[in-house]
Amino acid sequence: MFGIYLQQMRRNRGITATQLAERAGISRRSVSRWENGTSLPRIPELNQLLDAIGADAEERVHCMALIPAPRAKKHIRMSQPAYTPGCWEALWGLRLRSGLTLKQTAERVGIGLTSISRWERGEGWPSAEKLQMLCLALGASVEEYAAIQTANAWRPIELRHHDEGDAVACYAARCHSLLISERESTGFTLFNLRALALTAEGMQMLPSHPNVLQIICRLLRGHARHLSLTGMHPAANRACRRLLSLTEGKPELITDNVTARAFIARGMVKGAEWLPGQVYCPTPRPSAGAIQTAIRIASPLLSAPVDSDMLAWLHSIVGLMYGLAGKYQEATALLCNGVAIAERANIPAVELRRVDAAGLMLYMNRPESALIAADNAQSRYECPHNHMYTAFIKAAALASVGDTGSSLKVLEPLEVMSDTYRAYAIRSAAADLRTSLTA
Repeated sequence: MFGIYLQQMRRNRGITATQLAERAGISRRSVSRWENGTSLPRIPELNQLLDAIGADAEERVHCMALIPAPRAKKHIRMSQPAYTPGCWEALWGLRLRSGLTLKQTAERVGIGLTSISRWERGEGWPSAEKLQMLCLALGASVEEYAAIQTANAWRPIELRHHDEGDAVACYAARCHSLLISERESTGFTLFNLRALALTAEGMQMLPSHPNVLQIICRLLRGHARHLSLTGMHPAANRACRRLLSLTEGKPELITDNVTARAFIARGMVKGAEWLPGQVYCPTPRPSAGAIQTAIRIASPLLSAPVDSDMLAWLHSIVGLMYGLAGKYQEATALLCNGVAIAERANIPAVELRRVDAAGLMLYMNRPESALIAADNAQSRYECPHNHMYTAFIKAAALASVGDTGSSLKVLEPLEVMSDTYRAYAIRSAAADLRTSLTA
């Protein structure tokens, strides 16, 4: 395939093989062997050829993709804009979700640690047999395995030549469709693969379509949010780093920049949230140093010029961090400020901010105040995790003031609610609450 493509490029420019060899400073015999498919050039030799031919950026990417070697894949990846992802990240994400280290994965699958590391960096791709073994060891679902099975470590994107408006509108529609489907998604890898592919495509479009930047940022915000809510904080952090690289120094993208910094801070405290009697975060708990670092990152964001919805959310996030640090007076003030901001702006998020405040009240053993805060939180949310959290906190508040019947009624939907997000803490706490109420 490479030889045929090289020959076509040369002939389209009216260059003979001898002329090409002379211009590139390569022997005529080598050029002939490459065009006949009996051998392949090394990366430096290929770059010499492409310079001599005068290949454009699209031809260079396509030529590099036709070289079946890890160094070519690595070269493609590094030639893209900063932090451009590839589908290899899905394997890395699966391993993160499983909680296995590289060494543990290698021992479980019987494959060299170096090989798995190279696959996760996009410098190679496993055979069908090894991919099946790896996905099985990492607990991939049937749908997730099928999605990864058909994904190459790098599949170059064909850039169609149509006017800018059509290209951007088509890309925007596909990104919007993905973010809408995220609310119904049941597989981390399925959503993650599509988000990674769309991000890579957008980054490739960016040089010729500058107005696609805002669409990419919106996609990365949704991707980081999805990863953060599923507990995939290292992967969310990577998406946030991409977002920061695109928005740094651009005042018109301040909301995206603030979102990225907030999710990075949230990852440091492992997505903590208020549950009755505790501030929940996965074990091991974040260290005191990590909590203080998260506070230092997130606190300045409270003065950022963002809308009321985000400002209320930021108060809630920073309040949780102060709660983890044991500073309950500061936490209470921040959460109450978040509620007040949402109430003044009359935004739907006011319900969720009240629920955050209710969780704190329950944690501080003030059930009457918690019930007042949670009583108006009736709205159903687009995010299933938020709705589960709301229902549970309200049920716990009702139980705390002795209204067992109403509490059990509020808990009922949790048994059939979509498991879009891995809300294990809420499910476990809800089951314990139900058991204690029916005992």
